[in-house]
Amino acid sequence: MRPNSRFLYRRVLLPLAVSLVVTLSLVSAASAQRSLAYDTLSSETPGAVSCGFCGGEKAAVIYYELPGGGGLRPSEFPLLVRELVVAVASAAPGAGGACVAGTTPRDGLFDVAIYAGTTVPTAVNTLPANGVWPGEVEVTAATEIPLALSISSSTTVPMFDVNLLTLELDAAGLRVEAGYTYLRVVLGIQPDASVTSSTCPAGQGPSGLPMRDDARIGPQRNLIYAGPSGGWLWNEEADVGGDWAIRLDIRPLGVGADGGVPGDAGSSDDAGSVSDAGVPMDAATVDAGTASPPTESDDGCGCSLVAAARSRPGALVLAALCVTLALCRSRRRLRSPR
Repeated sequence: MRPNSRFLYRRVLLPLAVSLVVTLSLVSAASAQRSLAYDTLSSETPGAVSCGFCGGEKAAVIYYELPGGGGLRPSEFPLLVRELVVAVASAAPGAGGACVAGTTPRDGLFDVAIYAGTTVPTAVNTLPANGVWPGEVEVTAATEIPLALSISSSTTVPMFDVNLLTLELDAAGLRVEAGYTYLRVVLGIQPDASVTSSTCPAGQGPSGLPMRDDARIGPQRNLIYAGPSGGWLWNEEADVGGDWAIRLDIRPLGVGADGGVPGDAGSSDDAGSVSDAGVPMDAATVDAGTASPPTESDDGCGCSLVAAARSRPGALVLAALCVTLALCRSRRRLRSPR
């Protein structure tokens, strides 16, 4: 399959300052809650913004059991989905295809959907752009959610202050019954006519862009929807060299599930702060051990701003702020799959 050229990128090194958006709520049964994350974005690791998106396109992650027993195990169902954590940025392709970072604080509009499924797909290109895939049910969905975009201090020497935004889906948690084996999270990008993009049709500039780390930890975990002509593609098929900063906080309820098992990302680092339980993230050493750096390409448009793995004094700022959203269709239980 021919990669989508809008997602090929050049590497540009820059410092990274991280601001974590965390909840200050008290936690009950903390040992049973953990975070699912396939990305390693933090103040000590590389991060990136991919500028190849247009309005109407999407970034997605599928959480499922991984080789070696990591990831989301079928035995952890039933489970409760409590929070979604995302990082989005202000940037767009400029003259010559260079990715230009935004410097003015603003919100972007995004759609959010979470699905539960029974069999993880391998071929995704012709699957529906919207709604459930075969064997799936909708856990929750909402449209045009305003999210604060991470911005840079400069367009010439970009340095993003990255906000990891916590969206509370339901105070009690959204129950997904036993019988399902994976969760799929989709972040849809609303178009913004005021955003000029050299790679998008007029009026279809992206309202904001998903952030990611700078090296995939494994194949067939992260996806993009590249419009009707491109369809769904795994990130590796589109030459996207990283994993989206899209995470879920869950509470497993299955037999033998205590939620406190080590995750797949090794050290929790800053990412541990987004989990109420403080459990290691689910993007861990088991997965990262099989990773290899993506092949860099100077073809296509320069569609990425990349952060260097460099820290500085005062780079980590904890903000006592929680973005709480009531997703209108979320307060219901899901039936077991047939």
